[in-house]
Amino acid sequence: REVFEKEGRGVFLPYDQFQELWESARKADASGDEDPAEPWWRIALAEVEIADAAGGIDVRDEATERSDRRAAEAAEEAAHAALDRAEVALAGAAALDPTLKEVHLFRGLQRAVRGDLALGATRRQAYREAEAAFERAVRGHTDFAEAWEALGDVRARLGDHEESLAALLVAAQSSPVDAHLRVAVGVQLQRTDRSRAAAAQFEQAARLRPRDPSPWVRAGDAYADDESWTDALAAYTEALRRDPTSEEALFGEGTALERLGRLDEARTTYERYLVHGGDRDTTVQRRIERLLRDPADGGRR
Repeated sequence: REVFEKEGRGVFLPYDQFQELWESARKADASGDEDPAEPWWRIALAEVEIADAAGGIDVRDEATERSDRRAAEAAEEAAHAALDRAEVALAGAAALDPTLKEVHLFRGLQRAVRGDLALGATRRQAYREAEAAFERAVRGHTDFAEAWEALGDVRARLGDHEESLAALLVAAQSSPVDAHLRVAVGVQLQRTDRSRAAAAQFEQAARLRPRDPSPWVRAGDAYADDESWTDALAAYTEALRRDPTSEEALFGEGTALERLGRLDEARTTYERYLVHGGDRDTTVQRRIERLLRDPADGGRR
């Protein structure tokens, strides 16, 4: 069935179910009857509206790339309208049951998407409001992994990488088999110059997703940042076992082999990289071409 889905934000209701919930909520308002499930209906409605707004950002960006200004403006306007409707739904849920931590979670997500739509100081202010909402959601709830992850994500957008890492570690502790969280922790460790610790997180993610090459590529990149070329080579090799055509893994393996002085193997790997459509900026491309012409130049920049 068709669902709204957004990376890092979850899976949302099919549109027909959204319509049913909306009509139910409107009838409940009109009748004046109290329904213990009504706050959850309102949260679900807000969830759909937030997903719709997040999707609208993608539509806006695609229209901008096509230089279709009218379509981009229409998509942005629709996204803001969806966020306004989400705010109304969340305010209603909070009025009915102010103890629900999920209200704070989705209010934070609403503010975060509002920030994604904005620029400059307005964007930063929206992210700060999202951070405050997520902090309220996690207060007293160390096991609320979704909110801790959202808190870590918005702190990363604000550039607060140490604070982001702290939140993501709490999320990972409460959800230890979530590979996505392991990757998120690894990214923040890498951004705070703890490359080997980051690589360990990526390797844990790889064990949780045994067929996915991307965590091994990330581990290789982290080891490369640490100039641990033997470990980097092993990680890229694991990635290539899962996807022999991965451009990122091929380029990484070639670089590791080059740095280890195994120049013939590096040249062969770079050739595979080019065959599979590898494309880098002119500086890197010249380095590859130089090595292909003259292996004695290997490792020079």
